[in-house]
Amino acid sequence: MFHYEMDPTRSIEAFLNRLDRVDERTENAAAAAVEAAGDTITEKQRQLCPVRTGKLKSKIHRGKAYKNKSGNYTVRCGLDFKRDPDVRGAAVSAEFGRDGGTNRRGQTVPPQRATPFIRPGADAAREEAARRMEDVFFREVGLNE
Repeated sequence: MFHYEMDPTRSIEAFLNRLDRVDERTENAAAAAVEAAGDTITEKQRQLCPVRTGKLKSKIHRGKAYKNKSGNYTVRCGLDFKRDPDVRGAAVSAEFGRDGGTNRRGQTVPPQRATPFIRPGADAAREEAARRMEDVFFREVGLNE
């Protein structure tokens, strides 16, 4: 706890230093909490992902937490087509389905019904992610003791 000292300038200085440390701890805790929530969401997305070879399921990842333009922490969960361009076709077919027909190579492909997993996974994990985010934040800040 902060203690008042006889020299008021020194006590104000100590108080401001303590506030800076609390602010830094809060920033780190916020990033860790958002990443923990992202882990929960990606776990649920993997559970809902249709599996034929397992390639698509293995490419579902959580990104690193960052501050957006509004100053809030956010994290990307799901597939990253820039990092893994080879799963784009399979992901779009699984998420939105496709009509049967002929592909670019002239092969006949059967129709595929849509099996969405990205948004439904995020929606299904919403409450658990919020609970986990709250737990991690309070633990990291030190308010959970």
